[in-house]
Amino acid sequence: MKLAVIACLSLPIVLLAKTSACAETLYGPGTIIIPTNQTIVINTIGINAKLYIDGQFVDTNPAAFNVNNPRFAIAGPHSVTTTDENGPDVFVTFQRVKGPLINTVVTSGGQTNTVNVPAGKTIQFFDWLGRTELTVTIQPTNSVAKYNLVSHVYNQFTHPSATGPATVEISSVIGSTSIVSYYFVSRPRTTPPTDLIY
Repeated sequence: MKLAVIACLSLPIVLLAKTSACAETLYGPGTIIIPTNQTIVINTIGINAKLYIDGQFVDTNPAAFNVNNPRFAIAGPHSVTTTDENGPDVFVTFQRVKGPLINTVVTSGGQTNTVNVPAGKTIQFFDWLGRTELTVTIQPTNSVAKYNLVSHVYNQFTHPSATGPATVEISSVIGSTSIVSYYFVSRPRTTPPTDLIY
């Protein structure tokens, strides 16, 4: 495992106090440990990288993203492992961000997870990992209707937001693992953070 620091910058994310964050790159096979109260924001995954979260394979095929400049987040505690199955294009570039405000849901094997969005709050999603096998819906409180934010049948929004009160359901098809990360804000973010490495 080779871990290289490629750039340092100031990272004033809306969710966190101003923090200095350095971008790191994991070259070749290895593991990134994400402790509690820390998140990694991934901005580059080598085209042939095989990615595992806590030992479960996650589809990172760029064709599945359908977004330009994706930003994936994984909040700890988790471990992210890459393998060297496909040669020299195995690398992951990421930044570590401290703080408990970003949450991650790992769903696999037909499992469904729910997230409650409080009244007056907006849930803002990062790009998803494993999105070809993922379905995310939102159901407003006191409504029988569920609205698709993303469906494994077709690509929907890249990193949507929705205001509560509501319940979000996150599920993946049997035999797959997906990662969904999010945070809450008092109003929706209309532009992406410009301080993350692009």
